[in-house]
Amino acid sequence: MSVLFVGVTHFVQMPFICFERLLSAAQASSSEVSTYVAEGDEHFVCSDFLHPSTDRPYFDALMSFLEKVVGR
Repeated sequence: MSVLFVGVTHFVQMPFICFERLLSAAQASSSEVSTYVAEGDEHFVCSDFLHPSTDRPYFDALMSFLEKVVGR
């Protein structure tokens, strides 16, 4: 199963160490784990969820993941 983990480096409600622990556990059970990590402390990792293509790093990571999953 493919999984895309999305995290934020300085989000106080969920410390980044929690992201790293979840990622480690997922990687131990699947080789199909992708990640996108945004710098900052915002809850939302994309600047505009209605138009995600305006946030190129997020959009590129999302599209790359979807291409892997759909392209099977």
